[in-house]
Amino acid sequence: VYVRPSAVLLPHMRGRWHFYLFGCCGDASSCLKVVLCNSYAIAEMWYRLGVLTAMFPDLRSDDPAGAWYPRAWQFFAGFGGYVLWAEGCESCLGLVIRHGACQNWCTGGVMPLGVRSLRDIYELPRGDPELGADFLAECCCYYCAAVQDFRHALLAAELQIGATHEGNAPDELEGVSLVGKP
Repeated sequence: VYVRPSAVLLPHMRGRWHFYLFGCCGDASSCLKVVLCNSYAIAEMWYRLGVLTAMFPDLRSDDPAGAWYPRAWQFFAGFGGYVLWAEGCESCLGLVIRHGACQNWCTGGVMPLGVRSLRDIYELPRGDPELGADFLAECCCYYCAAVQDFRHALLAAELQIGATHEGNAPDELEGVSLVGKP
């Protein structure tokens, strides 16, 4: 399950971080994933936030010739791309995922590919002071920030509510599944 562009969170979930920056060990499995297998954790976070599904649409459903693609192939594409290309850029990529830094400078409010940052998903303030705090968190305390981002991505994917065409009225609750097509 990944966060869809139209999804919203329940009202009590918005407006605050639910896991503290230095609460790295609050969830031992997330902490161990990020610290011991960072490339897997980052690829899973990208998948859960909808980055990989926006970049690589699911060819299994649209194209009969794409039926040979395995389930969750986007995750493996993200994992390979991270290992081959993005290794060493963790802090910059984390800043974009957390704050949507390119929203402030590049695109005038729209993150590339229709993907929202964690601050947008949780409806947190996103000004220059928050950009500075997010930059310091990602650069100086990378593993703590990565665990916090990872846990928030999983929580958002688990608790998202679909939005109707009239606005943000909830119409269904999304459940948790393994990495794959929702």
